[in-house]
Amino acid sequence: ITGSTNDYSKTAGSDVVVITSGLPRKPGMTREELIGTNAGIVKGVCENILKSSPNAIIIVISNPMDTMTYLALQSTVLPKNRIIGMGGTLD
Repeated sequence: ITGSTNDYSKTAGSDVVVITSGLPRKPGMTREELIGTNAGIVKGVCENILKSSPNAIIIVISNPMDTMTYLALQSTVLPKNRIIGMGGTLD
């Protein structure tokens, strides 16, 4: 297991990549506002993952999880069985 921030070369050739990128929701912030902020982050991370690990399965643990997982699917054009969302009861 290797963790990294913004250095995708350290994780090159990974079979599974877990995305935990994004900002937490702040008090008074709506889910829609959070989507706008985290969408750009998750999309950029997905693009970089595919450059270094084109065969990886991606697990998204970013809020709002359902929307960020769908964004990852749309931005990577990977088959849906290679994008997985994992959420909890926090949000």
